[in-house]
Formats: sequence, C-alpha cells, structure tokens
Amino acid sequence: MSEPKDAIILLYNSVYRGIVQYYRFADNFNRLSAKVHYVLKESCARLLAAKFKTGSQAKIYATHGKNLKGKDNHSFANVILGINTAAFNVKTDDISLKFNAKGISKASLEGLSCSICDSDYRVEMHHVRMMKDLNPKISAIDKIMTRKNRKQIPLCRKCHMEHHSIR
Repeated sequence: MSEPKDAIILLYNSVYRGIVQYYRFADNFNRLSAKVHYVLKESCARLLAAKFKTGSQAKIYATHGKNLKGKDNHSFANVILGINTAAFNVKTDDISLKFNAKGISKASLEGLSCSICDSDYRVEMHHVRMMKDLNPKISAIDKIMTRKNRKQIPLCRKCHMEHHSIR
C-alpha cells in the first residue's frame, strides 16, 4: 500500500509474466493465461482502490482506464496468448557433451541405438539399481556400463533378453 502506483503495477506485471512463462508449454495455456491475467488485474484494481480510498474497482477503472495506466508511465500487461512448446527444446552441442558426458555418445542420448549391436530397432533401457551390482568380468554389458559409469544403457530387445538369460 505504501508503494507508488507504478511500482505496484510493475510488481503485478512481473508476477503475471513469471506465471505465464512457467506454464507457457501447457495445452490449456491460453485459458490459463487469460484467467491469471483477470485475477491479477482485479486484485491490482482492488489494491489501488484501497490505496486511493475510492471504495470500488469501478472508480479505479473509470479514472485510470481499463489497463490501469491513467496519466502514469506504466500500465497493466496485456494478455499473453500462444503456446510455445519449443521453449524447452534444448539441443546438446558436441562440445558440452564431450566435457560433461564421460564417454556417452551423442547418438545414445538422442538416437538410442543398441550399445552392443548398434541396432536402432526396439531399443529399450537396461537399468541396474547400484553400480556395485555390476560385474564386468562376467558380462560385456556390465563392462560397458562400468566403463561409462552409467546405471542405464540402451539395448535392443534381443540383446536385452540375451543379457537377462545369462544371469
């Protein structure tokens, strides 16, 4: 209440933008964005009505307009619409992969080919609970997993079933 009107509107705008950016990839984004915009704008109008002691939101909208700008510098943000599903698509570059992945190939992260026979048909992940359960002297798969320091490895269905029949 003690902040100036512009500071209040900027705070509400930052809250709105933060919520909208967090949910930007959701299927019902447009409806969610409109609802959040409505709730925050009404809340801002109520706060300004209490601050200026006008008694109602209608008087605030009458004096400052529908976007709450009035004669000041800042107005309430417009509704942000449009799903942005590409917001979380991240491509791994070869340089960061070499420094951070310790022997994992780019193909195993994106293409998922079998680590034994290089097949890309029906590839699934083989998991172990703990690295200490691996025995590289018995199994070639355990040897690969130990060398790469991984608890999971992509294997085609055939290699995966052969590995479990050995144990």
